[in-house]
Amino acid sequence: MVTLEELVPEHWPSYSALQSALYRAEKRGYGPQRVMLGGNGRELLVDFDTLPRRKRERFKDPRVYEHILEEFYTTDQAAVSFYDKYEYSNGTSLKDGVKLLYVTNASVLNAVGCCASGACTSGAH
Repeated sequence: MVTLEELVPEHWPSYSALQSALYRAEKRGYGPQRVMLGGNGRELLVDFDTLPRRKRERFKDPRVYEHILEEFYTTDQAAVSFYDKYEYSNGTSLKDGVKLLYVTNASVLNAVGCCASGACTSGAH
Protein backbone atom coordinates (compact mmCIF):
# COMPACT_ATOMS: atom_id res chain seq x y z
CA MET A 1 0.00 0.00 0.00
CA VAL A 2 1.11 3.53 -0.75
CA THR A 3 -0.25 6.61 1.01
CA LEU A 4 -1.33 9.98 -0.31
CA GLU A 5 1.71 11.64 1.28
CA GLU A 6 4.02 9.31 -0.64
CA LEU A 7 2.30 9.98 -3.98
CA VAL A 8 1.69 13.75 -3.91
CA PRO A 9 3.61 15.85 -5.01
CA GLU A 10 6.42 13.38 -5.86
CA HIS A 11 4.43 11.32 -8.40
CA TRP A 12 1.30 13.38 -9.02
CA PRO A 13 1.39 17.19 -8.91
CA SER A 14 -1.68 17.51 -6.69
CA TYR A 15 -4.33 15.57 -4.84
CA SER A 16 -6.87 16.40 -7.55
CA ALA A 17 -4.54 14.98 -10.25
CA LEU A 18 -4.23 11.75 -8.24
CA GLN A 19 -8.00 11.65 -7.75
CA SER A 20 -8.51 11.98 -11.50
CA ALA A 21 -6.02 9.17 -12.19
CA LEU A 22 -7.78 6.91 -9.66
CA TYR A 23 -11.21 7.73 -11.13
CA ARG A 24 -10.02 7.00 -14.68
CA ALA A 25 -8.48 3.73 -13.52
CA GLU A 26 -11.77 2.71 -11.87
CA LYS A 27 -13.68 3.41 -15.10
CA ARG A 28 -11.14 1.54 -17.28
CA GLY A 29 -10.61 -1.36 -14.90
CA TYR A 30 -6.83 -1.02 -14.83
CA GLY A 31 -4.27 1.44 -13.49
CA PRO A 32 -3.75 2.69 -9.93
CA GLN A 33 -6.43 1.21 -7.67
CA ARG A 34 -7.66 2.55 -4.35
CA VAL A 35 -7.53 0.11 -1.49
CA MET A 36 -9.12 2.49 1.00
CA LEU A 37 -10.84 5.81 0.50
CA GLY A 38 -9.46 8.72 2.50
CA GLY A 39 -11.51 10.98 4.74
CA ASN A 40 -13.16 10.91 8.17
CA GLY A 41 -9.87 9.97 9.79
CA ARG A 42 -9.00 7.31 7.22
CA GLU A 43 -5.89 7.47 5.09
CA LEU A 44 -6.11 7.12 1.32
CA LEU A 45 -4.29 3.93 0.33
CA VAL A 46 -3.34 2.89 -3.21
CA ASP A 47 -2.31 -0.64 -4.18
CA PHE A 48 1.45 -0.60 -4.85
CA ASP A 49 1.23 -3.26 -7.59
CA THR A 50 -1.25 -1.23 -9.64
CA LEU A 51 1.03 1.81 -9.95
CA PRO A 52 2.76 2.31 -13.30
CA ARG A 53 6.17 0.63 -13.39
CA ARG A 54 8.10 3.90 -13.63
CA LYS A 55 6.40 5.11 -10.44
CA ARG A 56 6.85 1.76 -8.63
CA GLU A 57 10.58 1.80 -9.39
CA ARG A 58 10.99 5.03 -7.40
CA PHE A 59 9.62 3.36 -4.25
CA LYS A 60 11.09 0.70 -2.05
CA ASP A 61 8.79 -2.31 -2.28
CA PRO A 62 6.60 -2.04 0.87
CA ARG A 63 6.38 -5.85 1.09
CA VAL A 64 10.12 -6.15 1.67
CA TYR A 65 10.63 -5.84 5.39
CA GLU A 66 13.99 -4.79 6.69
CA HIS A 67 14.71 -5.99 10.18
CA ILE A 68 17.03 -4.02 12.44
CA LEU A 69 19.15 -7.14 13.08
CA GLU A 70 19.96 -7.65 9.38
CA GLU A 71 22.71 -5.08 9.71
CA PHE A 72 24.36 -7.06 12.53
CA TYR A 73 23.66 -10.67 11.48
CA THR A 74 26.53 -12.89 10.34
CA THR A 75 26.86 -16.65 10.56
CA ASP A 76 28.70 -17.58 13.75
CA GLN A 77 31.63 -19.64 12.45
CA ALA A 78 32.55 -20.78 15.98
CA ALA A 79 29.04 -22.25 16.33
CA VAL A 80 29.36 -23.94 12.92
CA SER A 81 32.64 -25.53 13.98
CA PHE A 82 31.30 -26.54 17.41
CA TYR A 83 28.10 -28.16 16.13
CA ASP A 84 29.89 -29.89 13.23
CA LYS A 85 32.17 -31.62 15.75
CA TYR A 86 29.55 -32.19 18.45
CA GLU A 87 28.73 -35.82 19.27
CA TYR A 88 26.19 -37.33 21.65
CA SER A 89 27.44 -39.75 24.30
CA ASN A 90 26.52 -42.66 21.99
CA GLY A 91 28.83 -41.30 19.25
CA THR A 92 26.15 -39.98 16.86
CA SER A 93 26.37 -36.45 15.56
CA LEU A 94 23.67 -33.84 15.17
CA LYS A 95 21.38 -34.01 12.14
CA ASP A 96 21.92 -31.27 9.55
CA GLY A 97 18.57 -29.61 10.31
CA VAL A 98 19.40 -29.45 14.02
CA LYS A 99 22.87 -28.03 13.27
CA LEU A 100 21.33 -25.35 11.07
CA LEU A 101 18.82 -24.46 13.79
CA TYR A 102 21.48 -24.21 16.51
CA VAL A 103 23.89 -22.19 14.34
CA THR A 104 21.09 -19.82 13.32
CA ASN A 105 20.05 -19.37 16.96
CA ALA A 106 23.63 -18.63 18.00
CA SER A 107 24.04 -16.16 15.14
CA VAL A 108 20.79 -14.36 16.01
CA LEU A 109 21.81 -14.13 19.66
CA ASN A 110 25.14 -12.62 18.61
CA ALA A 111 23.32 -10.08 16.44
CA VAL A 112 20.97 -9.15 19.29
CA GLY A 113 23.91 -8.72 21.65
CA CYS A 114 25.77 -6.67 19.09
CA CYS A 115 22.78 -4.45 18.40
CA ALA A 116 21.88 -3.99 22.06
CA SER A 117 25.40 -3.16 23.18
CA GLY A 118 26.19 -0.91 20.25
CA ALA A 119 29.57 -2.65 20.13
CA CYS A 120 29.18 -3.67 16.51
CA THR A 121 29.01 -1.25 13.67
CA SER A 122 27.88 -2.11 10.19
CA GLY A 123 30.57 -4.11 8.45
CA ALA A 124 32.77 -4.36 11.53
CA HIS A 125 31.41 -7.56 13.04
